[in-house]
Amino acid sequence: MLTIKPTDDDFDIVFLSGWKSPEHDFIWSLGPVNIMNIPLGHGSKYRGINLKIKIEINVPLTASNPNGSRLTFMLGGTVLLEQTVRGRTRIILHAPAAVTEPRLNILHINNHDSASIDGMALGFQLYAIEIEEVPMLSQGEVLAFGRGSPYTSLLGPGWKDPEEGFCWSTGKESKLTLFFEPEACFHDEAEGVRVAEIALSLSFHDRNDPELRHWHIIDVMIEQLLLYRQIHPGIGALVQIRVYVPLRSEATQHLRLIDHGATSPARLGNDVNDHTVLGFQLVTLELVRLFTLPCAEMGEMAALFLPESPLSLSIDGGRTNAA
Repeated sequence: MLTIKPTDDDFDIVFLSGWKSPEHDFIWSLGPVNIMNIPLGHGSKYRGINLKIKIEINVPLTASNPNGSRLTFMLGGTVLLEQTVRGRTRIILHAPAAVTEPRLNILHINNHDSASIDGMALGFQLYAIEIEEVPMLSQGEVLAFGRGSPYTSLLGPGWKDPEEGFCWSTGKESKLTLFFEPEACFHDEAEGVRVAEIALSLSFHDRNDPELRHWHIIDVMIEQLLLYRQIHPGIGALVQIRVYVPLRSEATQHLRLIDHGATSPARLGNDVNDHTVLGFQLVTLELVRLFTLPCAEMGEMAALFLPESPLSLSIDGGRTNAA
């Protein structure tokens, strides 16, 4: 992983337009469009088929801009992320696998809510950029997500800092980006859909009182496609869930892990002073196999993706009820 700051002497990211001169340990964006050139891919020291770009910025909250700024991040003309930023924030972008051409290295940041500060249209303060190579999945390999693991680079928004042996999800939704070998994803539509079988090992440690009936409904989605839904009790047992991801020749897949039972230790009575909303502990991930689902079996896809549960699922303010 490489960390570079705009005030470093060897800072080799070129600010093309929409920036002030560097000052102290940051640089101000100027106006609604901010453009920089990031040397990625062949011929640069930031090599790798898949790269994660972390951008540390600060959006000051002012009287004219009390709610922060809505920012759109585009690399090579492709929108990677749109997010409203308030205060100091770390933005996480996943660069496309094809960042080998110069035109794909141009990063545009569109600021839809730049504010007037000292008579200038200032947007945000850029503090640092980290570029990290992200590993691709190999069949049969078990990826651990504890402290010091290289696979924590797959974690997007919605996670705490990794601990020994696992990583907590925070809030209701956490994102996980998976990269597959492009050759493994190729398929012929006439033959069927290429599918990856993924095994996720999760643990729940929120039930302090054995009489407290607290449950978690876990959804796994790609965009709005629901791949998995199951109910799990909030006890300390390690649970393995199977998710079937339709690849459709897409080597990069962004999983949304939604925990409808995420809550805080304070609400559970474990620690009255801890109001951090926690969901589950992500322990490991394994690519079990890649296979092609024939067109003749497409009618069975829903049953494959959504295994039947013996429990009726209902959501009530983060609580669930068993049948």
